Amino acid sequence: DSSAASDVYKRQILYSPDETYYSFNSLDNPRGVFQIGEPGVDLTFEKSWAKGQYPRWMVHAEDKKSQIIADLDFEADFMPVWVEGRSSNLLIGGYVAGDYYIPRCNVTGTIIWNGKEYGVKGIGYHDHVWETNIPRFITNGWDWFNFHFDNGWEMYVSKFNLRRIRNQYLGAIVISPDNRNLVEFNRFELEKTELVEAKDFSRIKYPLRYSLKAERDGMILRLDIIVNNVCEIVWPRAWTGMFEGPCVVSGSFTWDQNTVELDGFGMSEVTIVKYLLQRPMILDRLRNLIN
Repeated sequence: DSSAASDVYKRQILYSPDETYYSFNSLDNPRGVFQIGEPGVDLTFEKSWAKGQYPRWMVHAEDKKSQIIADLDFEADFMPVWVEGRSSNLLIGGYVAGDYYIPRCNVTGTIIWNGKEYGVKGIGYHDHVWETNIPRFITNGWDWFNFHFDNGWEMYVSKFNLRRIRNQYLGAIVISPDNRNLVEFNRFELEKTELVEAKDFSRIKYPLRYSLKAERDGMILRLDIIVNNVCEIVWPRAWTGMFEGPCVVSGSFTWDQNTVELDGFGMSEVTIVKYLLQRPMILDRLRNLIN
């Protein structure tokens, strides 16, 4: 009931400085379109692929319908960091799920669109998440963020919202002040302070603003997050939505008598899953039967 409408899909989104996004998604593909090889990274999806091995790999993304081709070279400037599976706040996470993250990558390459070639470069990141034995019906979705702060600090937020355990989640915050050392928070509060309805499916509301709070061993992290230019990818039949967009972030990190002001930008990925008993018409029918 909660599964996405397609078995396999490719997600490719281009964001412009004028707060316009261009989605080049490929949906409803049968199983077998996505191919995995070894060693290192060796992935193929239709004419798109990613190949290489840490700390360098290449990504080729191609969409025939929109005539966009992206060729990007990634060079990691940070060690890979385990998020779930090593520093999870729930014991079960160490055995059945994994989430690793490379905070900072130097990215260079080209994008060809509508017959014109553009040279691009900047700072990127990489994350990879997988599950082995966790059935999808125990989660209502997840909130992921990657932040690059103006002072050079990096930060990643991973939060899986558990469905049947009230106020519990599988997640962690990883923050680095110098591209080498790490501070981790495995307990935090991520409050959604502003919600909007999805344009193509009003039953789902997704957040545009967050307030994040975390404390540990005298360290205090406070952030306000504003998401904009959100790309909505919705499967109405499955009552599932994925919402991605750039975001700006501001706040502070305090320890002892020290306070560092944090301002920066990043990317957000939010997935929201509705379930059978959450649907209004099902609940209404159950109430009528009981009454």
